[in-house]
Order: sequence, then C-alpha cells, then structure tokens
Amino acid sequence: MRGKNRGWTDEQDLEVLSGKRVKEFSAQQNCDRRYVLRKRSKESAVSSGRKFLKALSVLRVTGKAPKEATSSFLEVLGRVIRALSE
Repeated sequence: MRGKNRGWTDEQDLEVLSGKRVKEFSAQQNCDRRYVLRKRSKESAVSSGRKFLKALSVLRVTGKAPKEATSSFLEVLGRVIRALSE
C-alpha cells in the first residue's frame, strides 16, 4: 500500500484512521494517509467481495457451499457490495 515507504506502520494506520494525529508526520501527511487508506480499503472490500460472492455462488451450484450460504445471504452480500461501490 502506498505510504509504507515513508515509514507508516499498521498501528499508525489505525491511529490515523481513528482521527488521531501521528506525531512523526505533518498534519497534511496525516490527512493524505487517512484519505488513501479509506479509498483503498473501500476498493479492496468491493473487489474482494465480488470475488467472494462469485466463489460462493459457484460452490452453491456445485453443492459444496456451507449451509449458511443461503440465497438470502448471497442477496444481502450482493447489496452490500453494490452499496460500497457507489
């Protein structure tokens, strides 16, 4: 993820996402990092969600999906992915 070459750690990422300021970086760097993390996290969730939905659908058709992967669950998952992608 972009920004790691500047020395951001996972703990600092969580801190900046919670709205706190990481003292080793300027206010603008904190703001920029927060924006990048939010944008990339959303993009990653949408991409992973689509792949997961497709894989579960295939497993369901083949009869290999867990019983919890009901059609209503898949519909809800699809709605969540669509809402995130807007």
